[in-house]
Amino acid sequence: MRPKNLGRLTDHIRAKKPLTTFEVSRICGVVNGTVSKWIDGGKLTAYRTPGRHRRVRLSDLTVFLKIYNIPMTGEVKRAFAEAGDEED
Repeated sequence: MRPKNLGRLTDHIRAKKPLTTFEVSRICGVVNGTVSKWIDGGKLTAYRTPGRHRRVRLSDLTVFLKIYNIPMTGEVKRAFAEAGDEED
């Protein structure tokens, strides 16, 4: 599955901005609710904003992707490499 319109997502990664659960779902190729379940289940580390929205740091997502062997598309992988959080 290749996510469409990755411009803003890859820009967030390159700028090392925390990602929303929706952005993480696009990277992992799952629905948004699955990411929320991963967070609630303690598999993926996240924090909440003052407005109670979940955010995932790039470093936490990188660890998660490695542990669970989740592949990324080439464009997203390049953005991680440019941000310095490359997944091996």
